[in-house]
Amino acid sequence: MQIRYVVMGFLLFLLLGLRFFFYYTSLPVFQNGQTVHLIGMVQNQPKLQGDSQKLTLISQGNTFFITTKQDPQYWYAEKLTVQGTIRAYTHGQQRLLSLSYPAISINTQQNPLAKFSEYIREKVSETYTFSLDNDMKGLLIGMVFGIQQNMSTRFLQALQTSGVMHVIAASGMNITFIAGLLLGISQTFSHRRFALAFTLLGIIFYTALAGFQPSIVRAAIMGGLTLVAGLTGRQSYSLLGLFAAAIGMLFFNPGWLFDIGFQLSFTATAGLFFVKPLIDRGLSRVVKKDNILLADLSTTTAAQISTLPILMANFGYYNPFSIVINLLVLWIVPFVMLIGSLAAILTFIFLPLAQVTVYVVYPLLWYFKTVVLWGSNIPSVWQVNEFPLTLTLGYYCVIVGLILMLRKRGNNWKNQESRIKNQESRIKNQESRIRNQESRIKNQESRIKN
Repeated sequence: MQIRYVVMGFLLFLLLGLRFFFYYTSLPVFQNGQTVHLIGMVQNQPKLQGDSQKLTLISQGNTFFITTKQDPQYWYAEKLTVQGTIRAYTHGQQRLLSLSYPAISINTQQNPLAKFSEYIREKVSETYTFSLDNDMKGLLIGMVFGIQQNMSTRFLQALQTSGVMHVIAASGMNITFIAGLLLGISQTFSHRRFALAFTLLGIIFYTALAGFQPSIVRAAIMGGLTLVAGLTGRQSYSLLGLFAAAIGMLFFNPGWLFDIGFQLSFTATAGLFFVKPLIDRGLSRVVKKDNILLADLSTTTAAQISTLPILMANFGYYNPFSIVINLLVLWIVPFVMLIGSLAAILTFIFLPLAQVTVYVVYPLLWYFKTVVLWGSNIPSVWQVNEFPLTLTLGYYCVIVGLILMLRKRGNNWKNQESRIKNQESRIKNQESRIRNQESRIKNQESRIKN
């Protein structure tokens, strides 16, 4: 049975390798000095440097490194039309393509579904405006819909320097937080299968609310298939669903391997299966009773540990206190998303109640904003211009090693507990046999006396 799985896995990765080979060998070749008209999507969050911003655009299967002015600010997953002259150069063994200060415009072509989602977001934004200032409204819209708008430049810079910019980026982190909260709450009041089904419906609803953005759809597919596999009741099937979803999406579009949304979706979901159980085990030794806040803390911490190198490499800043800042604010994100989504639904049912609901989330947003501004003022923020791939690989090797070590130690602990319980059971059985023997002896003595 195991040999069959090994052979199937080898053939699957062989097919994936062939797909990558044919995909990258069939890409168009761009020449130095060539004038191009590109339509593509921003691959990661642009980095602000001085009075300029640097962004990575994916178009026609190629990656273009673009330097442009800082205003207007562009965002991850935004669709742009770019016109300019290519500069092709070699860095090490890589051939890179760049454009300096090209003409850029936001591509506004939308399908009917996207237009409908845009209409929903505009109406919800009006509801948020009634109760919140621009920064808080932009923060809530970013958490709920995964889009960035209305925030001041000062607050945007604070989000980047404090290391929490990923909270308002459309990525798998949004799906992870929603899934973690819904799963934690529903498991408290119902059995596991119902909780997984309820969480799956929540993911589908959130994907529709976020306008079916490609990054959110990919994360929803990955998280959804993982949850569907989990309905079988075996964690191994959930892990199989995760890897099957990742391989299927890469087979569909190999270019997604280098997309930050795909990377965050995969690593954050993997963290729920490999890192979260270890954190839960540690917390259970401190707090014996189940607690929704502790479940959410373990979810956000696992996601943070699993995605840390990707966040550092793509958002351009490293704050030594970013882990502390994230731990201080990430626990409120699922609750803000949940209340914000509820207010979005009530906007189309009973507007006054929706506006009152937004007031409920105000203290959480104020707390988030205060912590972010405080964290951005810590003088130890470092700007990370380049995060080496070797350092990323080394980080994940260490994490995998720690997971294997802790799981082995946990299994040894479980085996010891099992042996102790077996010994206690044998002792109880011996005591029972001794009591039975004593009872038989007493009965014999009684018959003798009689």
